[in-house]
Amino acid sequence: MQKELTADRAIKNLSAYIAEQRLITGAWSRTEDGKELGCLLHAIGNSEFNITDPSQCPASLMPAWLANWVPGAFDGAGQSEAYKVAALFRDFLEKTKGFDEPQWEKLRIFFLCSQIEFSIEQSKKVCEGTEYWPTVEGACVGMVAALKSGDAEQIKAAESAARSAESAAWSAESAAESAARSAESAAESARSAARSAESAAWSAESAAESAARSAESAAWSAARSAAESAARSAESAAESARSARSAAYVGQFKKLLELARGI
Repeated sequence: MQKELTADRAIKNLSAYIAEQRLITGAWSRTEDGKELGCLLHAIGNSEFNITDPSQCPASLMPAWLANWVPGAFDGAGQSEAYKVAALFRDFLEKTKGFDEPQWEKLRIFFLCSQIEFSIEQSKKVCEGTEYWPTVEGACVGMVAALKSGDAEQIKAAESAARSAESAAWSAESAAESAARSAESAAESARSAARSAESAAWSAESAAESAARSAESAAWSAARSAAESAARSAESAAESARSARSAAYVGQFKKLLELARGI
């Protein structure tokens, strides 16, 4: 008879993966130097249960919505934060041992609301001041209130408001794209004019060809330096973006544990 993956067994398995540094992101599992490595869900089942899909995670351990959320969030946190996240999730499994269906549903609603609130906070940084933002923000706030109330009619009204807000945002984006295309067309005209000016300049400067070549060489050197500097800046920005993304997912695992402790 197949053994059951209980919370105690899952916690024990995960603790072993943490202690032995066997967690990986970006894959369900693999073998390396004779050791089995695995992601968060695979680790809680170990090779004995060999979880390679959220649907294989027992409902007695966690509901489907959570099992489906975990892999992407764990990968999003990244390898550098894998053990921090795993420790948080181990505490979460300990806290939710014995949760019944109403408790899991309460956690789902609260966690969903926390994700909407986080999205508002992040989006506001770049969307505040746009014509559509008050509609979008109002719809999100309304949805949070509706979900927490549990009132079916209020949730239905909030869904309708959310669809209207989405439509407004798409319309604004469409207008922005149209403006961008116009700007692109103007830029192409400007480039064409610049090419004509450049051609005229080359004709006018034929007598100073030697000086022009020297200037061109200097310009290429300056351009290469500028390009290298821009590349370094872009790399730094990309790293900052990855760090921010990782921190956001770690924060979500912390929030999940915090909410579970409050139920």
